[in-house]
Amino acid sequence: MSPSDEAEFVRLLKIFKEDQERGVPISEERFALHLQCLPAPAIECVIARLVRGKIEVFLAQRSADDPFYPNKAWHVPGTFLRPREKISDAMRRISAGELAPATIREHKFIFPNNNWCEPRGHSVGLVYLCDIIDEPQQGEWFETWPNDGLPADLIEFQRDFLMPALAPLFIDRRRP
Repeated sequence: MSPSDEAEFVRLLKIFKEDQERGVPISEERFALHLQCLPAPAIECVIARLVRGKIEVFLAQRSADDPFYPNKAWHVPGTFLRPREKISDAMRRISAGELAPATIREHKFIFPNNNWCEPRGHSVGLVYLCDIIDEPQQGEWFETWPNDGLPADLIEFQRDFLMPALAPLFIDRRRP
């Protein structure tokens, strides 16, 4: 790291710490800077169900004006883990923000996923297989097995981890 990069990094850390001490939530702009400097943990919720012998996954849609994934790309519901936040609190935020009125009843950690070339920066996805109560009002269910009915505009790095995340469903037929 060059001396100027190191100075910039120290300056950013100071800004983040001052905001945190004042109780100021991190802005989108500052969070974007963070992702350019350090990986951030992202909670990825793979929600699946078995319908007439076929496995379906629930996907949400990005907003049309999303700067990183435009044109309403489909994605696995999730969020970035905030500083000092519990996983269960992040799951409640996902339920309220992307799944309402459905809620996450149970979540089981499956594996990490290193998203080093994501458009927003570097994140490390913590992939969970989740069960929900009720039906989400927004988003859709897509067949994944035995046929690949996933949408073409599913975020690519999520497409890569989706099928491996469903492996426990093939091992433990009691789920979903």
